[in-house]
Amino acid sequence: MVDRTYTMHIGGMTCDGCSGRVSSVLLSTPGIIEAKISHNSNSGVIVAHESFSSREIIKIIQSTGYEANEK
Repeated sequence: MVDRTYTMHIGGMTCDGCSGRVSSVLLSTPGIIEAKISHNSNSGVIVAHESFSSREIIKIIQSTGYEANEK
C-alpha cells in the first residue's frame, strides 16, 4: 500500500494543547501513519494510507473542533 502526504491549514489552534489534541485524534485513527501539527503555523502535515481522502482527514480534524482545509 502506498502512503500519501496531505498538508492542511488548521484554524483555531492557540497553544500546544490544541495541536496535541488534533495530533492525538489523528494518530488514534487506523490508517493515519504520521501527524505533525503546529499551532504556530496553523498547519499540519499528515501521512496516511492512500485509501484516505483529504475530505476524510478534514472531517477528523473538524471533529476536534477546529477548521481545516487542504493547502
